[in-house]
Amino acid sequence: METTAGRRVLWQTDRLFFTGMALSSVLTLVVGFAPTYFVRSSTLPPLSPLYHLHGAVFTSWIVLFFVQTVLVARRRTDIHRRLGVAGAVLAFVVFITGVTVSVETLRRGGGTHIAEPHAFLAIPLGDMITFAPPGGGRRGTQAADRCP
Repeated sequence: METTAGRRVLWQTDRLFFTGMALSSVLTLVVGFAPTYFVRSSTLPPLSPLYHLHGAVFTSWIVLFFVQTVLVARRRTDIHRRLGVAGAVLAFVVFITGVTVSVETLRRGGGTHIAEPHAFLAIPLGDMITFAPPGGGRRGTQAADRCP
């Protein structure tokens, strides 16, 4: 039988872990994309509106992840659940923009110096397919059910 003190320690540990991971995701996003998106050099060619949309949508996704994590950590699951509806809509937009940008990058002959563009396309498309789970979400999973 689990004690109340044991639950409190578990809650605090989970809160610190998940909030820390969400914060590290935000920091990774900002540091990783600073040179090519957030503080893009004027010596680089301008981004098309599609790539700006992609950057804004994916940044919103990571920010939403952080906000949702903080809401649960502060036991504001009422707001967390309401915001989850917006998250579902945003997840759909993330999927569509991710696939669109991947195909557009292939059309432009982009990719990486490591792989041929058609082979490289498998990486972002695989990510998008993995991102869109069957059934469209996590409702009813153990992680979602932990929210009081």
